[in-house]
Amino acid sequence: MKKTVGLLAVATVCVTVGLAAAEDNPRPLVTLTGTDSHVTACSYHRVASEDEWIKIWQWHKGEKESKDYDLFYNPLGLPSIDFEKCMVITVFQGSGVNSAGLKVVALLEERDRIVLRFEDKRYQTMVYGPRDEGDKVTVYGFFVLPRSSKKVVLEENVQNYIGQPPVWKERASLPK
Repeated sequence: MKKTVGLLAVATVCVTVGLAAAEDNPRPLVTLTGTDSHVTACSYHRVASEDEWIKIWQWHKGEKESKDYDLFYNPLGLPSIDFEKCMVITVFQGSGVNSAGLKVVALLEERDRIVLRFEDKRYQTMVYGPRDEGDKVTVYGFFVLPRSSKKVVLEENVQNYIGQPPVWKERASLPK
């Protein structure tokens, strides 16, 4: 009996600590990121409707915009989002080199805004000569968040030195 009560107490503490940690370090509901977008210019968007989402997804996939996108057959694999409960924050980094995508470092909800802090998952390649340009990429990130009417501020860690503290630079402020 003592052993059961002891295990129950430990489990309760673990669950409580786990929930507190989750609240202290919130993350997007879903993150989709990669290095093969067709969007070659840097841009940021707050997507709050299915029509906007279809347009952004077609652009990302390099397809011509079509107002009559076939959601039944879904030829581009458009992820289904409940826009009554959620919104999507998009980050297109444009053409670049040596990246494995984006990583959310922090999601901070403040009184009048939400701050999404992210960093590029950069890596180095072997330099073979002065003209080696590395692996060419077009990095993107789609971050599904609970729907909010607050302004969303995107900040990127621009620190380039290993082991040094982050340096946050505001990349965009997306209105309500």
